[in-house]
Amino acid sequence: MATDADDQPLTPEHLAVEQRRLLASRLYLRGKSLREIADELGVSHTQVRRDLDAVRAEWLAEGKANVDEAVARQVARYEHLIALAYRAFDESRGTHVVTRTETSTGEKGGTKDSETKEEMAGDPRFIAEVRHCQEAIAKLKGYNAAIKVESTHKGVLAIDKALSDAV
Repeated sequence: MATDADDQPLTPEHLAVEQRRLLASRLYLRGKSLREIADELGVSHTQVRRDLDAVRAEWLAEGKANVDEAVARQVARYEHLIALAYRAFDESRGTHVVTRTETSTGEKGGTKDSETKEEMAGDPRFIAEVRHCQEAIAKLKGYNAAIKVESTHKGVLAIDKALSDAV
């Protein structure tokens, strides 16, 4: 037997309700009032309200799922950038040959190139990029949301104030 998204068996009554809800939502999106929709579908306006509430709940659930998927995709992109930045930082560390060109003025003016080997600690711009990506991930996941602690105990309120001042 066929089932719906909630694994409920599809009955003629269930299909009729789903069809009515679909029609009610289309009419509502076209600007019709609850009474106009009720008259057109041959049901009470309270039934239309219940149908539209059910449709709104489905839309909210679908919207949340879409937002969660979009957040997951963006977090994956930031994590990829973090991996690239760490790799670039590691490559920027170590011994590198640095070429310097010196220009002299005067009678014997000219340029002179010199090469030296320098020990590099790593380019800090790559670490700054890692930090930027980590902050963006924290923001996407809601880790930067305000912390609210309610208590009548004065010590807890002092801790709450210290936490909010630190953020």
